[in-house]
Amino acid sequence: MNTANLQVMARELINEMLTPEEEREWQTHLSTLPKDELQESREHFEAARAITLAMVRLMDEGADPASAGVQRLVHRCNESLLKYHVREKLISRDRWNSAVARKVYELGHRLIAKTSASDSGRSEREIREFCSAAHNASEWGKALDKLVHDANALAARRECPESKAVQGLASRFAELCHRHALGDPIVFARWSAEFGGAQSGETWVRNNEANRAAWELLIDGVAVTRRSFN
Repeated sequence: MNTANLQVMARELINEMLTPEEEREWQTHLSTLPKDELQESREHFEAARAITLAMVRLMDEGADPASAGVQRLVHRCNESLLKYHVREKLISRDRWNSAVARKVYELGHRLIAKTSASDSGRSEREIREFCSAAHNASEWGKALDKLVHDANALAARRECPESKAVQGLASRFAELCHRHALGDPIVFARWSAEFGGAQSGETWVRNNEANRAAWELLIDGVAVTRRSFN
């Protein structure tokens, strides 16, 4: 895809998703960031687009989201998020302006899908739904669903982070992050609490309050474990 087409699509999404005031805030924030951070973000965008286009090729071949080839791409996606420090950047932007940061995050996801759709015969919605299904079908995706379900139950019971039950959950979570290239457990949980959710058509639906409470409990549980080793 040439730069002109990319810029046109980006402008369409900006006009759709951001107010003029939010766009000015975002541009002002970007002007304060180091050049190497901006370059990392550009490199991550290209890497994510390449992975998405590879996903589309497998879609066209009739691959199942749980198939080995698709799951290798899901793992590459995790590795890319780690390499380019994407979750850490998002957490920092959430502290700067959570409302604009979440809109820009969603805009980025849609731009990757939209540009990939223009290079294929698939719609943006088809691509996003397939990628979401691939993540949900992954071993770590299913394990995380169970983990959050269990953390929800503990949070509802107001279990303290030091409890045996929460510490057991924190240990499972840390091991899962280690085995599946999810990075630092606290960073992953903070990112999940603030930016996680589920795909619904072309819309990303944020976590509900219960799920955010579950992630907060996991953050506290991992933090207690770390303090015990210091």
